[in-house]
Amino acid sequence: MVGVIIILVTAFYLPIWDTPAPYGKTFSLDLSVPVDSSDNSYTYLPAKGERTKTEISALEVVRRGYATATKALTPTQLAQVIIDTESLVKKFKEAVTRDVYQCPSLLNQFNYDATPCDLGNLREMAALAIFHTEYHLGQGDVIRARALLNSALKLSRLVAYQDQPTYLDLLVSYAVIDSVLNILDSPGGRSVGELQTFQISTSSLSKAIIREYVSGRSLLTTKLAQSRTTYWLQPQRTQNLLTLHTDNELQFIERPCGDREAARVLEEQFLAAQFRPELGSAVIGPNAGGRILIELLVAARLAVTLKEGACAINERVAK
Repeated sequence: MVGVIIILVTAFYLPIWDTPAPYGKTFSLDLSVPVDSSDNSYTYLPAKGERTKTEISALEVVRRGYATATKALTPTQLAQVIIDTESLVKKFKEAVTRDVYQCPSLLNQFNYDATPCDLGNLREMAALAIFHTEYHLGQGDVIRARALLNSALKLSRLVAYQDQPTYLDLLVSYAVIDSVLNILDSPGGRSVGELQTFQISTSSLSKAIIREYVSGRSLLTTKLAQSRTTYWLQPQRTQNLLTLHTDNELQFIERPCGDREAARVLEEQFLAAQFRPELGSAVIGPNAGGRILIELLVAARLAVTLKEGACAINERVAK
């Protein structure tokens, strides 16, 4: 019994387990200078609270998609939906004439308490532009359709290449690009011709990964600041694990597209660091508490998702 007590005291009260040496690398994002609202495409997007009842009703039709609308509505009713949302499309096109996209509430705010901007609104406005594109293609107005698709692509580029993108920013940007490419791949879309397409570079992916790292490091610093170093929870080793995972992700996204072996290795690195190969060691092993914290913070599979999404888009654009 005395031996058990000694082991417990050693494990939970003596600060002999942690390492004072930090991981050999660290990552950071530069602070961004806020742009004036008149230059920010985000502030020009029509906000949900500014919509009229007529626009809200018309957007309900848009959400169901153009194919559904053409089956459910008469040509006159469909034209009315276009008329009722024309003001929103005009504001959308005005927003993308700006050269910067910044989410004011997230700018230079690298913590999980920061309020995200409404990406649902951005996605809905892009979907509205696609809806109008399909309508105008059906009417034979290729010039207007091309302008709308270029506007949607411009918005996706602004979102993807902002200074401090989030994972969700990139996923929404990819979804918008996919919608545009789907139009171009359709029989009617082939008449649109060349658009101002672009390739997704690894720089936007790396910024999103580093942003997540900086936010995670801030949270860990706060959570671990008052923690006693024990066998079960070791602050410096925990910080090192987060940096290690980020380093592995940044190396992975630089790999060529289609490198499934690199994706598998990234997953194995994550699992190995969590001591999962040995049943139960993630709970009772050294620094188990820190490893559990890291497991909640690190989205190793999302790095793979972002890379594969960017590769898929780039391949479609190159065709």
